[in-house]
Amino acid sequence: MRNEARVFPETTRYQWEGATKWTFQQAERHIKAGLTGAKDTPRWRSFKQVLDALYVLADERGVSAFKGDKLKALLIAAAHDNKWYSRSNNNLPAVNAPEGHKVCRRCHTPKPLELFRCVASAAQKERNGWNSNAQYFTISLLCDKCRPIKQKETKAAENRKATKNSPVSIIDIYRKGITQAIGAVVSVMRAHTHDINGYKDVRFTNPEDRKYYETRLEYLRLARQRLNDRIDEGSLTRYGEGETPPTGAWHELLTAEEREWLATRHSQGSWATVGAVRGGKVPRLWDVPSNERPTMPRSKFTVPKVEVPASVIVPVPPRPVLPSAEEWANTPWEDM
Repeated sequence: MRNEARVFPETTRYQWEGATKWTFQQAERHIKAGLTGAKDTPRWRSFKQVLDALYVLADERGVSAFKGDKLKALLIAAAHDNKWYSRSNNNLPAVNAPEGHKVCRRCHTPKPLELFRCVASAAQKERNGWNSNAQYFTISLLCDKCRPIKQKETKAAENRKATKNSPVSIIDIYRKGITQAIGAVVSVMRAHTHDINGYKDVRFTNPEDRKYYETRLEYLRLARQRLNDRIDEGSLTRYGEGETPPTGAWHELLTAEEREWLATRHSQGSWATVGAVRGGKVPRLWDVPSNERPTMPRSKFTVPKVEVPASVIVPVPPRPVLPSAEEWANTPWEDM
């Protein structure tokens, strides 16, 4: 079959397809789940056509059970009628599989059928109603070289999903720290970017400052890449006996040599010179996760009293006593 003529249901696998028989209510629920999006799309029209066919089979012919493969065949036929073609294969050249060959869905290369033969998975056994304790062979959609790649991608996606859905995820701490640190460095670099005749250049008063921020940004991006790799491997929270468990600080994803080199760059900045930084503010080298920052107990701020020597105290003259209202009334105007 030509790849560019394949419809979308032919290029995907649904959970309800297979040898399992579904009741009318179950089949109706599976098909209605595909009625998403606008009503004028080929997808919606295809699922609606299958749903109408289910009603006809149930009402006029009295069919009460529908096999998953039968539903898949109905959906493929409806997709051909409504021209619901697979987008991923529209731009591929025409490929005709010779006799005894099959086209791999991933590499789109015709290969002998024996390269697609593999042991059925637990999900395939359940879908086809096979004995879960027996071994069955089936024809895969991928060749022997593409199957391990697909399995690795699937496992990585499962690890990411499991880590993301964990109640206390250290991934969020890592990502938040890296994102904030990158934003801070980018903000500093943007503040030192100058437009010279349409050409933007980053200029620091001290060239060592620029080297430090460029190295810091490079290591932050490296830490983000290593974080994604460890998530895919599922080895982020693994640590040996005697090792310090991860706390979420981004510099934990660097090697000892990389941390030492970044600290050297930091020590060579302009802020390392005595009096070079106003107010004594020095860029923070390492970030501490918010859950590990020490919290000081709140107390009312009071200014200590300073004792002044008695010889310095200037005596305050006494306040004059004002006359009463009767005395003001009896006082002649000439004396006022």
